[in-house]
Amino acid sequence: MKKEKILRRLAAAMIAISLLLSALLTLSGCSEDDPDGAPSGMKLASDPKVVDYYLYVPEDWIVLESTGMTRVQVSAADTSNVIVTNHANSKFPSYSQSIETVRKYYDYYIEQLKSKFDTKEAEDGEAGEVSTFEIVSDPTEITLKKGDGEVAALKVVYKAQLDGTEIQQILVVCYEDDYFYNITLTTAPYIYESNEPRFEAIIKNFKFKD
Repeated sequence: MKKEKILRRLAAAMIAISLLLSALLTLSGCSEDDPDGAPSGMKLASDPKVVDYYLYVPEDWIVLESTGMTRVQVSAADTSNVIVTNHANSKFPSYSQSIETVRKYYDYYIEQLKSKFDTKEAEDGEAGEVSTFEIVSDPTEITLKKGDGEVAALKVVYKAQLDGTEIQQILVVCYEDDYFYNITLTTAPYIYESNEPRFEAIIKNFKFKD
């Protein structure tokens, strides 16, 4: 029960960060459906009338929100989830210049995330406390689909603690049509391996409108 509450709180925290960073939430988009249709065993979770991307998730997942932001979780029992948000390419709070590259946006966003998690005593004799945020795998360059082309993106896996409970996330960030996009997939470390194939399938089948 506590783990479910923590994951829900984490989802709320991710939404709060997105709202703080967002200068304008995209509310535009075309109404056409994906001409390729849903991949086998998956369903469309995003609303093509509202957003400019197609988010596909396993057929039995629960869609919690499908507006300018898309939020889906595994089930009532497993609150592991995926959230997709976007942010206008304009000045961000406490940042002196517009963020013009995916890497700059990634660096800024990661710093905001660290402040949301628990802290722990510094190791190696250092004084004070540090964030429990810990990179599991360094950011790697990947691509997301867009018609016959591709969109460059960065993907990172990290762990942290929220109210004493460990969580693990995959974060994918990219820049498309004057907006930065976040795809955040959240779960508990003890079920990360079982959820990872489904998370990877979600990333693989994510696509922008052509």
